[in-house]
Amino acid sequence: MGQVGNRINRVFYIIKSGCPWRMLPKDFPPYSTVQSFYRSFRIKRIWKKVLVTLVKIIRIKAGESKNPSYRSIDSHGVKTTKACEQRRINGGKKNKGT
Repeated sequence: MGQVGNRINRVFYIIKSGCPWRMLPKDFPPYSTVQSFYRSFRIKRIWKKVLVTLVKIIRIKAGESKNPSYRSIDSHGVKTTKACEQRRINGGKKNKGT
């Protein structure tokens, strides 16, 4: 895979496992080496570029525009589940509703 690929996989290991830097497995290089690699990519904004590119690729494969649009959801337009109806929850109004 190459040296950069191995470094990226080590960073992914940290992200996926939630493992603290100092508790990396023994077969990894010292945590300071992995942390330094991550930090240099962060400072150069390489991680952001990678994520933006991945989002574009995934959206194109899904048949959507490569640039996402933002939408907001109004609580009045969202349907509730039957469990809410059975409990008579009515979106935070003061009365219990009908």
